Order: sequence, then C-alpha cells, then structure tokens
Amino acid sequence: MICGMNARDPQLDAEAIAALRCPVCHQPLDVDRRSLCCPVGHRFDLARQGHVDLSRGRVTHQGDTAEMVTARAVLLAAGHLASVSDALAGAVARDAAGLVVDVGAGPGHHLAKILDARSGLCGLAVDVSQAALRKAARAHRRAVAVRADVWRALPIATASARVVLDVFAPRAPREFHRVLRADGQLIVATPTRAHLREIAEPLGLIAIDPQKEQRLSSTLTPLFAPSEIRERTAVVRLSHEEIRTLVLMGPSARHLAPETLSTRLARLPRQVDVTVSVSIGIWLPRGDDGGDGPG
Repeated sequence: MICGMNARDPQLDAEAIAALRCPVCHQPLDVDRRSLCCPVGHRFDLARQGHVDLSRGRVTHQGDTAEMVTARAVLLAAGHLASVSDALAGAVARDAAGLVVDVGAGPGHHLAKILDARSGLCGLAVDVSQAALRKAARAHRRAVAVRADVWRALPIATASARVVLDVFAPRAPREFHRVLRADGQLIVATPTRAHLREIAEPLGLIAIDPQKEQRLSSTLTPLFAPSEIRERTAVVRLSHEEIRTLVLMGPSARHLAPETLSTRLARLPRQVDVTVSVSIGIWLPRGDDGGDGPG
C-alpha cells in the first residue's frame, strides 16, 4: 500500500500503480515507503493527503480552485447530481475488470460510484488541481489519485486501461486511445442544451455551444467508433444557496462577480426546479494509431 492512513485494497492499489509510468524516463514505478520510484532513480513523494504528483510541475493550467472543488463536493454529497453518477456507472460494461482512468476526476465522486458498482475495477483519479486531488485521494479504497496534465501526455502505460472516463473535462483523443486496451471503453459526458436551462439565462451563465456534440464527434471519430449515446435528464429542486454552490463549482464562477450573482439570484423564486441533463457517449477504440507515449 502507498497510503497507510487509508483503508485501501493493497492488491488493487498495486494494479493501479503498475499502470503508472515515470514522467521523466517512462519506466515503470514501484513503491518505496511513501514514494513512487523508477529503476533509474526518479522519485515522487506521496503527499500527506494521499496523492502523488507526476506532472513534474509542468501543467498547462491549474485546474479548479479550492473554492470550486469545495462547492462541487457539497453539491455531489447532497445527491443533486446522482443521476449523472448513476448513468456513468450504468455505461460501464457489467463484466468490466481492470483499470478505470478518470481524466479530470475532480474530487473523485463519479469514479467512486463506478467502483462501487463494478467490483472488478480499480481506479486512477487524474487531475491537475491539487485541491481536487486531496479529496480524490480519499474518494474510494480502490482508487489512487495522481496529478498529471492530459495535454502533456499521461504518465500511464499504453493499453493499460479498461475504461477511460471524461466528465465535463478536457479531452485528448490520442492519449485516451493510447492508454485504452483494445477491448476498452471511452465514456464521455457532456452537458446537453437543456442543462441548467432554468437558471442559465437569468444568471448569465456561460452558454453551451450548440455545436458541441458535432465537434466532439469530429475529434473522436478518427480514433474511436461510437457505440452508444445515452441522454440522462433529471430535475432537482434547489434553494438560492444551492444554486450559488452549483454556479461556483463550474466555469461560470470565473466570470461572475459575487455581488452580480447575488443580485441575479434574488430575482429568482426561493426554490427553483433545475434541469440536469447530460449526454453520455460510449466509444470504442479503433485500430492502433501508432502513438508513442509512455510504454
């Protein structure tokens, strides 16, 4: 085990760690007390909270802030996005076994729900946000949290993942294809145009691109074949404070001043029925693309 403070499954910890690669020399990593190290001697210490940084400090963006992560964790814990987690777990093949790589995992909530539903899987929660990884490291006993940037290549062995999960997160099709096994699934969740429709305009939230699905398909189809597209829609009743939390967990938080948000919220009814609507695409990898990432 790499983290004695957590009730982890050492066998599945080992399976997840076996898929990791040194970000410097791309050699396999092994456990040495509270560090991961490669045969060449590169060493990566385990953070006190339980995650490991394999980014080498080189990331293209810093990811979610601590405030955004806290807001997301609060909303997820309240069950308002349970329909999304349930749909994601249902998209994973029932007999799936091996490794799930959750890219842009945030606090690891959706990954944990999948691991609860599929006992043969273990997980790697990948994110660039240190705040998110502190929570993801404790999200599930069969998950390991790793800091890495998908835009700079994942420190994960080629053809090691049974499932790659991407929920409202950056997408790098070539890297997804490289790390997936031939029998793997890429599961991508994106918001539909109905998502948050009751509050999007009144609050001035960032609009959803009407061409989002077409653009997603055009970027994935060279490397993946579409298997199934599922849409899951639910309506949740939210208070002003819950709506504020919902806004603060997403990209609109970076564009709305707190006082502006408060003014606009005050114009809404005290309770609002809000639509949560996502499209979940299941994609299967096409033949080898000749990628040359970490082996």
